Amino acid sequence: MAFFRGFACRGTDTVFPTLGEESTVDVLDNHEVFLKEKANVIMWAKLYRKELFDGVRMPVGLYNEDDWTAWKLYYKAKTIVVTSQTLYYYTVNPNSTMARLGKKPDLRYVNAYDERIGFFVGTGEKDLEHCSRLQLCKALVLTYCHKQLGTEERRDVKAKFDECWSELRRSPYISSQYKT
Repeated sequence: MAFFRGFACRGTDTVFPTLGEESTVDVLDNHEVFLKEKANVIMWAKLYRKELFDGVRMPVGLYNEDDWTAWKLYYKAKTIVVTSQTLYYYTVNPNSTMARLGKKPDLRYVNAYDERIGFFVGTGEKDLEHCSRLQLCKALVLTYCHKQLGTEERRDVKAKFDECWSELRRSPYISSQYKT
């Protein structure tokens, strides 16, 4: 096993939700994890083999550094195990870096997806390119709906979505549920 991903549970420093007993386990390869939409970009709540980080570093000075890094680890891993069992307890900290951002989206995450998409274009893996474009489109929709986004930023987000979606409309790798 090269990579293990469990689910996380958010709580406060004194209260955590009650957890259920049932869980599922999926064993995937580095293509299936993307194709089955299990490639969660969040870095925490996972166990990694040390070797996966050979040549992979998180960028310094950027928010959303997970977007730049997690996909590379999924791609390098031969086997990814995903469980629905909650194995990580996350304490919500109102003084954390993410909480202090004021919740306005940092649009530089789009550059991380451009890097990822460009990588898969370069490898000729159209299936992974299209899965990455779909994930970007989902993120752009959420960003577009954000209350603190300015008019020009909203226009840029829509233009990026339109550019990305034009590639996906006829994609054989994307479920028809997204195309209706």
